[in-house]
Amino acid sequence: MKRKLFLSGCLLVITVLGAQAAPGNYVLRIDGPRVYLDYGSGDGAVEGESISVYRIDTVTHPVTGRQMESRILLERNARILSAGRDTSVILLPDSEVYEGMRVELEKPRVSFPAKHEEKSGLSFSGEYISFSGSDTLGFAEAGYIYSSGRLGIEAGAGMADGRVREYYYGYAEPCIYAGNFSVSARVMPGVTEDGADLGYGGAIRAGAGLGPFLSGAYRYYPTLGPSAHIEAGTVREGFLSPSLRIGWAEIPDNDGGMTVQAGAGLRVSDSLRVNILAGVGARDTDDTGFAGSLGAEVFF
Repeated sequence: MKRKLFLSGCLLVITVLGAQAAPGNYVLRIDGPRVYLDYGSGDGAVEGESISVYRIDTVTHPVTGRQMESRILLERNARILSAGRDTSVILLPDSEVYEGMRVELEKPRVSFPAKHEEKSGLSFSGEYISFSGSDTLGFAEAGYIYSSGRLGIEAGAGMADGRVREYYYGYAEPCIYAGNFSVSARVMPGVTEDGADLGYGGAIRAGAGLGPFLSGAYRYYPTLGPSAHIEAGTVREGFLSPSLRIGWAEIPDNDGGMTVQAGAGLRVSDSLRVNILAGVGARDTDDTGFAGSLGAEVFF
């Protein structure tokens, strides 16, 4: 009798387990291009981020009769419009989905390496600051980045334009990485209209890879004098990584000016990141203007 009860219990457990839903996520509802999924914040859904959506098909092997599954990509980088605790809404404008359909979701792999990981690529940056009248400052650089383990270097060329005199220079900036922290120092030998000269600077950063960061940088240009900025933000898996930069720059034959810029890093592709910042520059409350920065990193 006990044996029969045990076997009956095992059969019941097997039946219940067999009736459970297969692993994956399911389409709950379709409202035009908006698709509701049983994928919520508790599963890792974050509003504004992107996911890849795959259709799961079951096929039978013609020889062995074995049931096999295959994944078919429906949408790469589908945007999560909203995310509740247990459900989310994603945008699938032209995909063939239906209610009850089983899908598999996958967050895009973030290939931007952390600052202390091995990497190589190109960097481009520019900044423009204007005040009332004709006082403007402009900076532009292009360089090569390489890092491996605890050491790295960035080298390239740049220009600093202070309305009165330009400074054209080359630069080399070795860097030391220690966990989530990095420290660098640079030399900027160059030329002005008066001949050869030397600039210098340095930077420090807390935060590597995904997550929040805080960084600071200092530069001294022979034609302009010193400039510095502090930047804080967060690097996210999604398309946007917001940041805020507060800076100060010397103005030739005048007092220094302060800048406040806000913007974001845009993950355009697995190897390209673009940084855009815009805000104001001010010498005092009656003397304000525009400040903007544009940068890009391309990793190999």
